[in-house]
Amino acid sequence: MPGTSCLPNRSTKSIRLPFRATRRRLCCFLLEDGPSLHGAEAILHDGKPVGVTTSAGWGHTVQKWIAYGYLPAGLAKADAFEIEAFCERRPARRIDGAPYDPGPLKILG
Repeated sequence: MPGTSCLPNRSTKSIRLPFRATRRRLCCFLLEDGPSLHGAEAILHDGKPVGVTTSAGWGHTVQKWIAYGYLPAGLAKADAFEIEAFCERRPARRIDGAPYDPGPLKILG
């Protein structure tokens, strides 16, 4: 491309990238009990699949299952989700940020 170079600080014209709103948001979910989660489980909202978990595991400090997954931006603040694992749907609570036990009250009892 004339007037540009692949070397840093060598461009003769600035490149402006178009602004695009992020279409998906990474969200954290807590589940009380049930079969183990490993990632790639379906995330449902109002009975319809809206995403897939990217990772999941047991949170020893909070004593709950923790799952992360991407949701459409319009649902990133919604409630009433379910996660389906091994053909069983379980209620999942979306939380802001990461789960944390500041005490550690859950571990020490």
